[in-house]
Amino acid sequence: MIFDFGDTTVDIDVNATREYYSQHKPINDCDCTGCKNFRRAILNVGDKVKETFKSFGIDDMRYITEIIPWVNVNSHDSRNGLFWYQGFFHVKGKVVKEDKNVPKGEEGIFIDNNFKIFSGTGNALTPENFPQPVLLIEIDAYLPWVIDDENDYDSIDVNK
Repeated sequence: MIFDFGDTTVDIDVNATREYYSQHKPINDCDCTGCKNFRRAILNVGDKVKETFKSFGIDDMRYITEIIPWVNVNSHDSRNGLFWYQGFFHVKGKVVKEDKNVPKGEEGIFIDNNFKIFSGTGNALTPENFPQPVLLIEIDAYLPWVIDDENDYDSIDVNK
């Protein structure tokens, strides 16, 4: 199925992606507070975000391969009270068209005000036996802190 990410158009094999995830456990099991919070907070994202990922064949967003928790965005931008995450999911697919002249930071599309997605190529952390060819669905998301554990990312300075 063809998807447009603004600067990149991809062809994702939704059925092969869904089948892989239905037969495997989640990949990311990191126990740090940032990753634990992501996996809990992602359950409460809006329907538009959930439906977008389901359209790629990812029915459960806890199947993210890599989570990168950054910082309390009170010091990052104006989204007070939210926490900045980046990361990626694997899907079976290929790039159909790509505009390499898009300035850094302007690639991708916003699903909602706090959730941006873009597509990338590469085999970073690709699970064994994942259907080929592989694409990455990368995220840039802002989520609330929803777990009881204290946020140990609050002191990270992303500008250093």
